[in-house]
Order: sequence, then C-alpha cells, then structure tokens
Amino acid sequence: MKYFIFAFIVSAYACKSKQALSEEIILDESKESFVEVLDRAADEDKIVFLDLYTDWCLPCQLMDEIVYTDPIILEYLNENFINLKLNAEKGEGPDLKVIYEIKEYPTLLFLDSKGKILVRKNGAAFQKELVSLGDSALAMMKTI
Repeated sequence: MKYFIFAFIVSAYACKSKQALSEEIILDESKESFVEVLDRAADEDKIVFLDLYTDWCLPCQLMDEIVYTDPIILEYLNENFINLKLNAEKGEGPDLKVIYEIKEYPTLLFLDSKGKILVRKNGAAFQKELVSLGDSALAMMKTI
C-alpha cells in the first residue's frame, strides 16, 4: 500500500502539466552562455547558482514543481545569486557535466565568478535545505 501511494504521488507530479514559471523566475534557461553568466556574476559581485538537470529526472521535475514555484525561494535566489538552469544533456550541459564531474541529477552548484565550486549538492534540495546551501555559499564568499 505504501508503494502504491508513493507511485500515485510520483505519477501526479510527472503527469501534471508544467506550469509556466513567472518572468521573475530564478532560473534563466539558456538565455546566456555559462561564460556570460560568470561575467555577470563578477560584474554584480554575486555567486552563481547552477542547477544541472535532465528532462527524465524525477527529482528535477519535483524541484521545478515544488521549489522553483515557491515565491519565498524565488525571492531569496533572485536577491542573492545569478541563477542558471541547464540541461546536462543539451547545449553547454555535456561540457559542464565533464568539467564538474556530474554523476547525479539534479546537481546543484554554487560557484564563484571564476567557476570554482563553493557548495555542491548532488540530488534534489527542497526549500529549507536549498536556503541552507545558499547561506553556506554566501558565508564562504565573505571569507574570500
């Protein structure tokens, strides 16, 4: 019975049509190259939050549905980071997959403006954990 309920919840999220994310959204999918994002982070003295995902990844889809639609999380990410979401199997994704040795999805990276990893999370992070990861990255930047 427990597995049936889990399967039902997973199916509901997987089948739910993807909501259009607001224009003030956190994750700017492919509008800027990775290098342009790093340059912008340097110009704005911000950290880059990079979400590397795949289309088939259920935890990635759950983050899209639950985390990236939360207005409090959107405000936190937009205020503190330059945000980029890239498909690890398209465009620049395969190169970044090799560079950052990505083996799980999603992989969440907080990077300095030179692309150095400040904080790494393999797998999904929901609201509380994502803010904690971001706060750790911000604290690290203050010591550099």
